[in-house]
Parts: sequence; structure tokens; C-alpha cells
Amino acid sequence: MSATTTETAAMEKYLYTQSRSFMAPIKLRLVVSYAGSIIRGNPFLCLPRDVRNDIYSFALSPSDTTCEPPANIDIPDTGNIVFPDPCDVDPVFNREITELLFGRVGDSTSAFRPSQYEARSTYRTSTYLVITSNRSKATITIPSDVAAYNFLVWLGTNARATSVALSHGLVKSIEFLSLEIMEKGMFTSNATKLMRSLPMLETVALMVDLRSLLFMEGKNGGKAVDVRAMAAKYDLEGLVQVPCLKTVVLTLKPYMALGKMLKELGNDGTDGFWGLQDWIQGRIAMRGRGVNVICRGV
Repeated sequence: MSATTTETAAMEKYLYTQSRSFMAPIKLRLVVSYAGSIIRGNPFLCLPRDVRNDIYSFALSPSDTTCEPPANIDIPDTGNIVFPDPCDVDPVFNREITELLFGRVGDSTSAFRPSQYEARSTYRTSTYLVITSNRSKATITIPSDVAAYNFLVWLGTNARATSVALSHGLVKSIEFLSLEIMEKGMFTSNATKLMRSLPMLETVALMVDLRSLLFMEGKNGGKAVDVRAMAAKYDLEGLVQVPCLKTVVLTLKPYMALGKMLKELGNDGTDGFWGLQDWIQGRIAMRGRGVNVICRGV
């Protein structure tokens, strides 16, 4: 073999190796035949995942054109978390419908969007109905510290059945119905443990009782939240340390005497809850991140 032929073969091998390095990685997709799905005990496994998602959406919908599931998934203090009945069919239905509820799968044209569903448009294709929606994730509602612990247990159980990435990575939005859930004690609060265990958490909503806020004298004789005292009593640092946090929603808890107390305090600070909004944004900005803090008054 001549030197020229050797050099040519070496060059061709080099170019082939370089071209392979720039190629997109090959994605393997499991294809199950109808006979194989029957053997596995679930005939739906022979269908593509997108089609199965549409079937789940119809099963959870009150009609063939609308999807109106609950906006929130409420976590009880004790007992099992109530999911839609189709989740109890078999483990495959349980996993895939749970992923669909939490918005882990699908894109903007997915057939089922469970959180505050708003149908923008509905159109038919040659195979199945597609309904688009503005939202892509359900909100987990935590009413108490015990409920936060109950949800942690459920996540841990689901992680043992599947994987930690699958269970903890599902939740993107969570709502605490009381500021006292984040109250500091001898041990880390369950709310803080819960937020730390959710790597994909993007939205945290917090119901704030006006009577739980600690005030001090502000500028021009007005009132301002004593954020140092608040941070000492409640684990607000655990909130600002959530790595993927994008939105914080603060809502004043309604009750009979709320209007009277707001009038006594003066409504000038209601929009930012007397400095609490600026403090949260400032603490997260110190970490080099931006977050949208929304304060909802009355």
C-alpha cells in the first residue's frame, strides 16, 4: 500500500470521526406491539404516549370539548392524597396521569392542562381532539405543617416506587395556606424541607394573615413590616433559597375585621405588604437571580 493511499485512508477516517462527533445523539424509543401490550396486561401501551395523554384527558373531562379539573390538589393532614379515579387502574395509569396532572409532560398543545384550565382554542385533527391551554401545571395546596409532612411522605413513597427525579421533579407550583407553616422551631419546618426537596419548584404562593405580620414604625410616621423580626420568626430564607424560583405570590388572608385593620394601618403599604415584597426581591437579587413577587390585597 502506497503512502498516498495510507494518508487518504487516514484522512477519511479522521473526517468520519469528526462528522460523527457533531451528529445529534440517537434517541431510542420503546415500541410495544399490540400483542406485547396484551401480554403486559395493558392494551394502551401499544399507543404513543401523546395519544395516551389525550385518552387520559377525555377520561378526566366532563365532556369531549372541555377540561375542567380542579385548579389545586389539596393535601390532607393525614391519609391518602386523592387523585382522579383513573389513577387507580394500574401503575402505568397512575404514573402517567400523575405526570400529566403536574405538567411534567406535553407542550403548549397538550390535550390536558389541569391547573386553572382555560381553553384558548379547540380544533380537530385527523386523529384526535387537541385543546390548548394557558397553564401547564397543577398547584399543590398545603394547609398545615402536618399536611406538608404528609406530602413529603407521599413523595418519598413515590420515589421508592419510581425514582427521586420522577417524584420530586414533578412539582412546580405549591401553595401554603398559612405563614405559621414556615414558623421556625427547634427543627427545620416541614415546609422548608418540602421546598428544598423540589428541584423544579418555580412558584410559591403564601397566604398571609395580617395578624401574623410584625410591624414597626416606618418613614413619615407610617407602618412597615419588621423584616428582621419576621425572618427570625419565620423561615423566609428557606423561601428565597429555592433554586428555580420564578414567582412568589403573597395574598392577604380574608376575615371579618380585615378591612378595619387595614384602615387603621393605612392602605399605603398594602400593594407591597409594607416592605415585605421589596425584602424578598432584594434577598433573591443578592443571589444573582430575579423573581416576580406579587402581592394581592383585598
